[in-house]
Amino acid sequence: MEKEELLKQFEEKYDKLGLKISLDELDKLFNLKDAILFRGYISEKLIKQISLLVRDSMMSWNSYFHGLIMPSP
Repeated sequence: MEKEELLKQFEEKYDKLGLKISLDELDKLFNLKDAILFRGYISEKLIKQISLLVRDSMMSWNSYFHGLIMPSP
């Protein structure tokens, strides 16, 4: 599937969810479009896929901050 086609399909499915936050805002925070392109598919359960991508991003920051607060001995 071509990148532009995949992104267009992603935007269409996102619009159908009816969320208050725009896709552009979420993409700026969590790089959703890049993650979709990297994985190469859009799940049938898009809201679950988005929540997993957000979780992965938050856990990455959590690990970073944990390393700052509790450095290895």
